[in-house]
Amino acid sequence: TWVQVGYWRTDFDLWDHAVAVTGPDNPLARLNRGLALARLRGPAAARDDAAAAVRLAPENAPARRFYGGVLAELG
Repeated sequence: TWVQVGYWRTDFDLWDHAVAVTGPDNPLARLNRGLALARLRGPAAARDDAAAAVRLAPENAPARRFYGGVLAELG
């Protein structure tokens, strides 16, 4: 439990660990890591995760909306 709590310090830490454990093809983990990255470092940092979430689950409306927002913010 003590080790696991360390992964819950921030949203980014949690979702970064989820990607590391489940692999890069987890659309939910990529979407949520991207959302956390966007809050921490801005849209440019989140672009790759947002694109991956849409590529992995094109039917996922929240992922598409997030990716569209990232692209719009980046011009």
